[in-house]
Amino acid sequence: MYNQLIVLLDRHINVSGNSLRAKLTMDESQCVKIFTAIDPCLTFLEQSINKRIFVIVPGSFDPTTVLSICDHKHVHHIYSLHGDIASHTNLAEGYANKLTTFNHEDNLIGRLFQDIENYLRQQANECIIQANIYKERAKQVSTGCCG
Repeated sequence: MYNQLIVLLDRHINVSGNSLRAKLTMDESQCVKIFTAIDPCLTFLEQSINKRIFVIVPGSFDPTTVLSICDHKHVHHIYSLHGDIASHTNLAEGYANKLTTFNHEDNLIGRLFQDIENYLRQQANECIIQANIYKERAKQVSTGCCG
């Protein structure tokens, strides 16, 4: 039904007690794809052409990995979780509109959910505009204005 997707890339995601994974997957309607390695994740991103993708990566990943994810056109935003935000400011330069670094997972999840909400509202508005166009077309047909 929806075309948004959360991708979680984390080598340690399968560690018992991972609270980020628990928070993201507690709602069954939330579509979350989990990867522990970069290559399968990049392959998945390349194949997901009809999705709007929100990616979460820990700060422990190599900066070139994060930048390779940034370059995918279907990736809407990347959320990096890192305890030392200052050390990642150079990475964010040039990608400020697509990459945000957080030092606490609750802040990251809050922003992620706000961004998904905004995206879905934008999609809903576009659907309403299209629905109104078809409503007008239906009126024209029923009044005989269309040949």
